[in-house]
Amino acid sequence: SDERWHKTLLARMATSSEKRGIVLSKECVHDLQKYLSFRHYFRHSYGMTLDWELIEPLCKSIDDVYSVFKDSIIHFIDSMDE
Repeated sequence: SDERWHKTLLARMATSSEKRGIVLSKECVHDLQKYLSFRHYFRHSYGMTLDWELIEPLCKSIDDVYSVFKDSIIHFIDSMDE
């Protein structure tokens, strides 16, 4: 029911709880928030023409961000088996 559930979920993944450790580093969450912000902007405010200057940094860093995200998730899953 939280309208900001995407941001809430990311924030929770960067903190530990009684039941689990940290899933994503604060740096990874920060990088993912950039994509979340663009998604929100695109869905609610953006016109039909994409502004390359706005999306270029996101496009150029997506492989690195995805790699860190994927490695973090794999590490978290592996740590659950221990």
